[in-house]
Amino acid sequence: MESASPVSGLGREPTHVRVRRLAAARRRATALLAGVTVVFVAVTVAGVHGTLLGYVQAGAEAAVIGGVADWFAVTALFRRPLGLPIPHTALIVERKDQFAATLGQFVQENFLTADVLAERIRSTRIVPRLAAWLAGEANAAGFAGRAADLVVMVAEAVRD
Repeated sequence: MESASPVSGLGREPTHVRVRRLAAARRRATALLAGVTVVFVAVTVAGVHGTLLGYVQAGAEAAVIGGVADWFAVTALFRRPLGLPIPHTALIVERKDQFAATLGQFVQENFLTADVLAERIRSTRIVPRLAAWLAGEANAAGFAGRAADLVVMVAEAVRD
């Protein structure tokens, strides 16, 4: 049974299968862009002779512009589009170390400070919840048995 999520099985797929699926997705996207370009050109050449064709032309024009803009934006993040040295392109490749350092600093300053960690631990109310759980006789007996087993195991490990 396959999952509805397209991402769930990616970790288990071999690399050659993922490469093949990526190539197919690229071909599909290129074909769709070419298709809406043909529709736009055909409707524009035919001339707008009514409201319906005007909507078709506007929709096709928006699809072409959006598709080209998305292609350029994604391509520009990872490499230089068409090999041209356009400023502010290939950002991820050129600045990945800077991005990693900035992200690490952000996490450290905003999530890993002593005050933030203490408040998060305090807000979970671990001690009162553990005390309430141990108040149950069956829970306390089970915990005591496991704790005794752990003490014996540690004592044997130390002796060895």
